[in-house]
Amino acid sequence: MSFIYKSFGSLALAFCFLSFPNNVLGAEDQETNARVEDNNYGRIKLINENDWYVSDDDRHYTQGGRLSYLSGAVTPNGFWDQSFIGLGNVLPIFTSESYKRKYSLMFGQNLYTPQNTSRINPSTKDRPYGAWFYTGASLLQENVRSSHNTLENFEVQAGVVGRWALGGLTQNDFHQFVNVTPSMGWENQLHNEPGVILTYERK
Repeated sequence: MSFIYKSFGSLALAFCFLSFPNNVLGAEDQETNARVEDNNYGRIKLINENDWYVSDDDRHYTQGGRLSYLSGAVTPNGFWDQSFIGLGNVLPIFTSESYKRKYSLMFGQNLYTPQNTSRINPSTKDRPYGAWFYTGASLLQENVRSSHNTLENFEVQAGVVGRWALGGLTQNDFHQFVNVTPSMGWENQLHNEPGVILTYERK
């Protein structure tokens, strides 16, 4: 079962603690840039989205948070490289001969509510209460070409919806913190159910 939610006025706040060298060094520091590249740093990112930042409404996609780690370059023939090779053997992806490979690990939660959050029994014509609590991993390959580069991203998320996803606890604790009226209908959220999301993107 799948749902498509429309985001309303969300604002992302990202905190990057270990940045790649080309994010922090100017063009005149090419020598320093090369030395830092050799250290193969990754990056940690924390993102929080909430419609409260720009609006007094809670509806549809109303809150989301994600903690992720983007690696440095993958070690040739190492564990993560074998994942690229394995997928490339069974699917028509990751086939370029000139490439740069990285992986990403993530952990997050998305919250969804109906437009009217004051009703204990939400309208069946409105969106249901629901949360998606997940963890996942991505394989990213930049294909290097003479005319242009392309990026492939294969991602898998595994998680749960329903009470297991702790949506009501997260949202109403945040509402208490910012002195906002709690959402009343979380007792009637989606039932507990595990889920898996597989995505592939090439651009």
